[in-house]
Amino acid sequence: MAGILGSYTDTAIGDWITGVSGTMAGVAPGQNIAYYMPIEVTRRVTIYQAVVRNGATVAGNFDVGLYDEWLNRLVSSGSTAQSGTNSSQSVNITDTVLDRGTYYAGFASDSTTATYRIQSSPGLNGATAQACGCMSQASAFPLPDPAVFAGGVPANLNFPHVCFLFWSTLE
Repeated sequence: MAGILGSYTDTAIGDWITGVSGTMAGVAPGQNIAYYMPIEVTRRVTIYQAVVRNGATVAGNFDVGLYDEWLNRLVSSGSTAQSGTNSSQSVNITDTVLDRGTYYAGFASDSTTATYRIQSSPGLNGATAQACGCMSQASAFPLPDPAVFAGGVPANLNFPHVCFLFWSTLE
């Protein structure tokens, strides 16, 4: 059985944000700032690929990864050159087995001009996003291990569309 875990699927807070405002292309959340969004895994899966949705301007590099509930980085794409305008960019990652539980999707970019498909959420302020488990970390490119949540999120949460492709056996 194959599937998708991601920041804007029904396994994450992003699904709620999607109901608040539409998808759009926008600038990366911030240069060298890591953003983390909780994702709930409901059955044992093996993730094998990460996907980022690029906007109209490609520049610099990104890093996408997944963290456990103790903020240990389980897997990361490493610094990856952004390529392909207005398209999904897939990156092979080390096959990683996840058991049921809460994980954090992490994203960071080293560019101030790169655009990604984001969820613009003017109705969702930083305090609300933080209360829902979203966090950020300064000076975090590439994604660190472990993550160190250094504060909340900006007034407008603009978390890029990030997902992980997985396969699982039926339980």
